[in-house]
Formats: sequence, structure tokens, C-alpha cells
Amino acid sequence: MGADGDAIFRMEGTDYITFDGIDVAATDQGIEYGYYTFKPSGTDGSQFVTIQNCVVTMTKGTSGYVIGIHISNGPVSTSSQLALVVTACKP
Repeated sequence: MGADGDAIFRMEGTDYITFDGIDVAATDQGIEYGYYTFKPSGTDGSQFVTIQNCVVTMTKGTSGYVIGIHISNGPVSTSSQLALVVTACKP
């Protein structure tokens, strides 16, 4: 996953999915996210994703951040210039 970060579950433009009672754990210190929704383009964001009744257990290592559930607007970056711009919305 490179600079975008590593995740246990990474959803790229995924729609209509439910995680109910699915506990996740990362013992590897290099995993930054438990659940990570990601928009691969300005027209393909994740929609209608439900994460409920789940336990996320992460291991803090040398990474500057560790996040259980992350909703992203594009590639993870320290520069806001690299975020995606929405160009179309699904009805």
C-alpha cells in the first residue's frame, strides 16, 4: 500500500457493505488502519458502508498515527494539495 498506509480492511470505492460484529486486530506495528475507506477517484467514493458492533485492536509502533476506522477523501498525505476533488456525485 506504500504511502497510502496499510489496513486490515481497505475499501476502495466500495458501496453497500456492512461489517457487523467482525472484530479485527493488528499485532504488526506497521499497520496504520483497522477499517479504511478510500476514494480512488473524484467520481468513485465509498458509499453506504456500515461498521457496527466491531472491536478494532491496533498496535502502536513507530508510525505517527494508528486509526481504528478512517474515512478518507483520497490518498493519505501531509499535503492538502494532493487530496482528491469530487467531480461527480452518485444519485
